[in-house]
Amino acid sequence: MSAGLLTRYLAAYRGLPRTVWLISAVALINRAGTMVVPFLSLYLQESRGLDGDAIGTLLFLFGAGAFIGSLLGGYAVDRIGTTVTMQASLIGVAAAFVGFSHAQTVWWLGLGAFAIGFVGDMFRPAVIAAITQHAAPHDTTRAIALCRVAVNAGMAAGPAIGGILAVHDYQLLFWGDAATSLAAAIALALWVPRAARSPSLESSPPAKRPRRFEIDPGFVAFLALNGVVALGFFQALFTMPLFLHEAYGYAEDAIGALLAVQAATIVGIEVWLVHRLRQRNAMLVFGWGALLSGVGLSLVGLSGAVWLIVTAMVVWSFGEMLALPFSASLVSEYAGPKRVGSYMGYYSAVFAIAMMAAPVVGLSIRDQWGWSALWLCTAASGVAVCIASMQLATRPRGPS
Repeated sequence: MSAGLLTRYLAAYRGLPRTVWLISAVALINRAGTMVVPFLSLYLQESRGLDGDAIGTLLFLFGAGAFIGSLLGGYAVDRIGTTVTMQASLIGVAAAFVGFSHAQTVWWLGLGAFAIGFVGDMFRPAVIAAITQHAAPHDTTRAIALCRVAVNAGMAAGPAIGGILAVHDYQLLFWGDAATSLAAAIALALWVPRAARSPSLESSPPAKRPRRFEIDPGFVAFLALNGVVALGFFQALFTMPLFLHEAYGYAEDAIGALLAVQAATIVGIEVWLVHRLRQRNAMLVFGWGALLSGVGLSLVGLSGAVWLIVTAMVVWSFGEMLALPFSASLVSEYAGPKRVGSYMGYYSAVFAIAMMAAPVVGLSIRDQWGWSALWLCTAASGVAVCIASMQLATRPRGPS
């Protein structure tokens, strides 16, 4: 890389507030402990001896907990602040991991799975809200991208460490995940010792909070589009590995290496890409991202050639890099400064619903019409979201 290119690349990281970097570092520590969830199904089957129906029920309870936790986390942000909400989530999920590892019956495992999803996903709306509150309005999307890079870097390390620990003892996964959650809580207390609130919120007079959620049709439509996009993203997590194994005979280690292409692309490029597109209409960029994501996912259905699968991963990664940071930034626009926590909660809840629905939808399409139909659906959904986002791009956003 030439000196000029390196300078332009590094420029994308300059100018963000120190607190944004510190909160992103907390997210990195937390996600570096993502050891339990990737191996949860295998643990329940191999170590606990549960059948497919029982495992499916526990995973559903995990998703249901994540949905409710996302909503409560957003509600808590608007009332007790982002830092307190994140601290409660990190400490609570550490306790939930340890408790789950000692559960003796399916009922207690179900309660533990719900608790892990519930307490753990309170962190999502809180960390995004904290990032948006500390970044200048023109830097919101770039700040979110930085946090996403930290999360993806952690997500790349966590499962790798978890795989090593699982070979020796599954219990180490739960203690490792709990330890990193507590480490993140300690880092948050040391680095961000006060409730994360933006200067504008501290200096402005408190506004009367609405008694109920005021329905913004544009925001509801935008949430629906995010739900469609999220259904596609989670196909990559839940059904693509199965497809690559069934259709093309890829082994688990090869599938893991292919999926690592996505994380590496995001870590290396996302902040720079978002910085380059900062002057574009955020809704249109979100739509382009949805289109690329759908097309990228559909490419895996064409051939099992390694070069094509890698190409699919890269195209999908670019779609995610466009869609997700800009969509989170758009949520803060719709919310305004007084309701960012609640709106981030609704946004996170949509992804929790998609996480529950994606494997059911994807595998149902496979069983009824085959794998090709599933990948055609991902491409069609990307086109549909792109067209719909063009319509939303011309409408005003934010509190009236």
